[in-house]
Amino acid sequence: MESACRKEIVQLHQFFEDWYHGRMEYSDVNFSRMADVMAEPFTIIFPSGSQHRREDTLRMVREGYGRWQDSANRIWIENVVLCWQEEDVCLLTYEEWQETDGEMTARLSSVLFRSQAETPNGLVWLHVHETWLPIIPND
Repeated sequence: MESACRKEIVQLHQFFEDWYHGRMEYSDVNFSRMADVMAEPFTIIFPSGSQHRREDTLRMVREGYGRWQDSANRIWIENVVLCWQEEDVCLLTYEEWQETDGEMTARLSSVLFRSQAETPNGLVWLHVHETWLPIIPND
């Protein structure tokens, strides 16, 4: 299950980058890559402390389609760590790095997954909690 979780984290963030750049057609079929892996009780807590349920999160991402067109913005994942696993539930942490309009940001995220066979990597996102990481400039 750990390898599926790692794969899901990377692939969903690639979806975000592709969606925001408008690299795929705006459609329910393409957006289902995200919608199908967000469990009904899904919640995310952003670094600001704001908390959003599944429907709000899906709406925010859907409305962001194409907002990065004609930009070099990017997202990548580093340092994925399995923290805990029991039967069909896993807790992992990972760093999400973004370069947006020339500004670098990073956040440490905790994610709770549960197995669900009908999804691309066989699991769903239950909960995410993000906090800002300091960016230390290279000398």
